[in-house]
Amino acid sequence: MKKVAALAFSLILFFLATSDAFAADIKLEPGNFLIQSTAGQTIREAVTIRNLSPTSKNLKLTWEGYSLPQGEFGSREGLKQHSINFAALSQTNLELQPFEVTSAEIEFKIPKAASPADYYGALTVLDQDSKAQTDFTIRLLGKIEEKVDITSLSINNSSLSISIANDGNQTVDIKADIKIQNLFGQVSAQKTTKQRLKAAQQKNLSLEHENLLPGYYQAKVSLEYGSGRTKSSFHSFWIHPEFFLFVGLLVFIVVLRVILAKRKAHK
Repeated sequence: MKKVAALAFSLILFFLATSDAFAADIKLEPGNFLIQSTAGQTIREAVTIRNLSPTSKNLKLTWEGYSLPQGEFGSREGLKQHSINFAALSQTNLELQPFEVTSAEIEFKIPKAASPADYYGALTVLDQDSKAQTDFTIRLLGKIEEKVDITSLSINNSSLSISIANDGNQTVDIKADIKIQNLFGQVSAQKTTKQRLKAAQQKNLSLEHENLLPGYYQAKVSLEYGSGRTKSSFHSFWIHPEFFLFVGLLVFIVVLRVILAKRKAHK
């Protein structure tokens, strides 16, 4: 019995040691930076690097510019315009002893011609088993441009999908209210969601409506973002229009037969 318990305990420890929760051997602090500055300035920041494992680590430090998953940006030119491409690392290779803590310095030489906007990038630390990342946002002060657009809206028999894009020059918080109403103004489906979009980023939102009865509906998308700006979009659509075409055809046939029957009776 004791052997079985010991084996079970060993399996539990093995599972925990190999799970994602225990897989992060390297930790960076802080996890993200928001730095406010102006064009032409030089900024230096330090990131703390912790080796959480009982083994030595040979680390590679790299700087990555602004990147987003495929489908979350409109154009690569937009990513390039908001990328931190003026960062220099104090070192690109680092050896850490077990449980050692050190730091890496990053120098940002902001170009004098840089426009007021948010710029994004990340410090990435890699070894054979681990990857850690600290995200940076450098906000150059000046004129703020808040612009959010609804770039597409599509509907089918089960869901409504929209795409929203941040065409402004800095990160913006968005509250989106998506609503579907029937012909009489009754709300058939509704969803409210909050999103944070970086400059040049876009996201897809959806509202499920699988149980709508056949009929005419209107979709309304309302956005509230930034310093209280708003934007709305409307879209009308039919659910199972073939049903109404079939009913209309039946009514037409019935009416036609009634008319023909009356004419025949008069003769």
